[in-house]
Formats: sequence, structure tokens, C-alpha cells
Amino acid sequence: MPLFKVVKGHDAWVKYATLVEADTLNDAECMAADRDYEGVWVETGDIAEFDHNEIIEGEAEEVAPDYVLTEVITYCFEPQEIDALIAGLRCLQDLRTMNAGELPDALNDIVTNNGAHAGLSDDAIDALCEVLNCG
Repeated sequence: MPLFKVVKGHDAWVKYATLVEADTLNDAECMAADRDYEGVWVETGDIAEFDHNEIIEGEAEEVAPDYVLTEVITYCFEPQEIDALIAGLRCLQDLRTMNAGELPDALNDIVTNNGAHAGLSDDAIDALCEVLNCG
């Protein structure tokens, strides 16, 4: 029997934050609510979900019998954490370069999840560093 991936939508409320200089909390809320407010809004990573679900027509597709759904996880990092991640990725590239493409076994096990996948290529690391740097 064929296997199909079916997609549904779920009501959600994505939260954003901004910084407002004001005399009181009420003043800050009023200023941010003004349609002419020009402050920067940043996605906080917090999502409040509601109970309404709806199948999204046209997004279902047949998949292979061994297909596995994977969940996308969203993280919010502080700027210094992003810098540390980028530095670690660049060190990985440098170590690979110094060792003719090879990594020490213990590190290779981490990078490949004990052989579960090939790990990231240098081009993929470059792309990931760009994403982290622009976030």
C-alpha cells in the first residue's frame, strides 16, 4: 500500500519583541502599537499554538516506504553563542585542511553522528556560517 505525507496547518501566534524607550510600561506598549512605530521587531522563537487544525490541500505527496518524518527545531542564540558556533565550524574546516581531509576518529564520530550521515562538506559549512552570520 502506498505511503503518503499529508500536511496540516495549525493556528499559531508567533511572538516578536522590540525595545522601546518610554516613561512607563503602558507608554511603551502604546508607542509600539502605533502604526507609525519604526522600531525593529525581532522574532523571539516563542510560538503559542491554538487548537484549530486544517489539512492543506495540494501539499500531500507520495513518499518511499522507508520515509521518516523529521521535526525542524528552532533555536534562538545569543550573539556570542553564534560567534562560538562559527568559530567551531571554521576550526573544523581548518583541522580537516591540516589533516588532508581527515578528522580524528572521536571528532569524526561527532560530525557524522557515529556514521549515520556523511557530515557537512566544507561548502556546506561555508553556507551554514553565512546563515549564522546573517541571522
